[in-house]
Amino acid sequence: MAPRATRASALAQLDSAVIGNFHMKAIAVAGVGFYTDAYDLFAINLALPMIYLTYMGTTNVNSWLDGSIKGIANVGNAVGQLLFGYLADRLGRKRMYGVELMLMIVATLGQALTAPPAKGVGILAILAFWRFCVGVGIGGDYPLSAIITSEFASVERRGKMMAAVFACQGIGQLSAVLITVITLACFKGAIQDDPQNLDYCWRIILGLGIVPALCALYFRLTIPETPRFTAHITGDENAAAKDIEKIMLQYGGKAHNNNAAPTMTAVSPAPDTPRSHVSQATINTARPTSQRKGGLRDFNRTFLHGGRRNLQILIATSMTWFCLDVAFYGLNLNTSVVISAIGFGGKKTPWDQVWSAALGNLIVVFCGNLPGYFAAILLIERIGRKKLQYMGFIVGAVLLLVLAASYHKLLASSVAGFVVLYSLLQFFFNCGANTTTFVVPGECYPTRFRSTAHGISAAAGKLGAILTTFGIAPIRNNGGTNESMNVVLYIFAAFMAVGALFTAWIPETKGKTLEQLADEFEGIEDLSEGEGEGDEGIGHEDLDQVVVDRH
Repeated sequence: MAPRATRASALAQLDSAVIGNFHMKAIAVAGVGFYTDAYDLFAINLALPMIYLTYMGTTNVNSWLDGSIKGIANVGNAVGQLLFGYLADRLGRKRMYGVELMLMIVATLGQALTAPPAKGVGILAILAFWRFCVGVGIGGDYPLSAIITSEFASVERRGKMMAAVFACQGIGQLSAVLITVITLACFKGAIQDDPQNLDYCWRIILGLGIVPALCALYFRLTIPETPRFTAHITGDENAAAKDIEKIMLQYGGKAHNNNAAPTMTAVSPAPDTPRSHVSQATINTARPTSQRKGGLRDFNRTFLHGGRRNLQILIATSMTWFCLDVAFYGLNLNTSVVISAIGFGGKKTPWDQVWSAALGNLIVVFCGNLPGYFAAILLIERIGRKKLQYMGFIVGAVLLLVLAASYHKLLASSVAGFVVLYSLLQFFFNCGANTTTFVVPGECYPTRFRSTAHGISAAAGKLGAILTTFGIAPIRNNGGTNESMNVVLYIFAAFMAVGALFTAWIPETKGKTLEQLADEFEGIEDLSEGEGEGDEGIGHEDLDQVVVDRH
């Protein structure tokens, strides 16, 4: 069989495979990183009040200090997303997978064991260093886990698989809150006798986050290279075909109509397809083509010169993630602050303060966060990524406007009403844009830049998180502690509305192969260059006419 026919056959089998043991293993192994990400996010949100009470005697600390400790991990996230995203495209997904998890493990252990020095650099500065390192590891996990899951998945289940990996964030959030509640319950008497015993609690809570990561490390280091990287980037079609065959046989995956040999079949373009964009000769010879490893010149050509469609999508995936994370991280890094602001618990002893914050977070996770993640898994292949993202942004903006307009009234008369609305907001965050902004960048870019572009999009989101972490606290406390929280909610609503606008540029990736979405067919590159620098060549809609038939 010719190399290109071998590649077509192998990828067709992968695209039509039913869920097998390997797919479930891939979801679990990739999901560990997102479990750790969410665990750390929620754990630090709950642990910082304990640290402040232990070393400062109060939770009322300088807003810049609080923002710095929370935000430094997001700085690390952005660095890790850009660095590991680039390296995964240059060196391969397999070579980098597991490196970021080892960094997470070491840094998580480091922050849990942070000790106050006798003099010199304070404990918060040392904690900030380890949180930056944790952030780099977590950031690297975003493009790696997204791309590996995407490139192993079948067309019909790719969205569900990626959403399932991302949903491990919800399990991580729940675990962080449950471990906090259990730890505080165990130390209740000791904390009431001496609040300094909170020092044990926050270390236990942060340190336990490494347990799932340790369990998954071996599997990450031994996961095979994705067949698409092997076929498209290294050009070894036979190795890619053998890897797919091994996966199918060893882990129980099966392809639809498995005994049939796929062939590349061309069909005529749709009647409304501009003839200047595609010729019949080009369609008739369209096949998957080998791609060299992308360098800066190739990136410029793909996204700038002659690649305006790719640039538009990159702007859209980056801006939607940015707008989402301004609101998402602005609220989730400060859930304890929000719960405190509405008077949940209302007691002032150290144990009562941290206990009330933990219970309030538990209610939000159970009622809003966790159901939202799993609803996204059920809906993403039914209604598509784009509609789900529109829903998340628009409903989220409306709920934020309602919370902002009624904030002071709810604060005075109905804590339960606020918690219900806040939980609904978290549901639509996770059922909508929080999931789709992760999924879409892992599907719509060429293989040679898929990880890099996902890293750029994710890093843009973390820039939004950094902005909100450092910029929102001064606004929130304008006029007194949490006095201007309603203004913050209005700002978040505006960003969600802007995210909905940029969603118009997002392609619908449901039901399409990665090769269709990325224009990875022979003849397109030359045609694009022949039509002139500004021409976009064959568009995504035109490529939908090129199909792989299984006879």
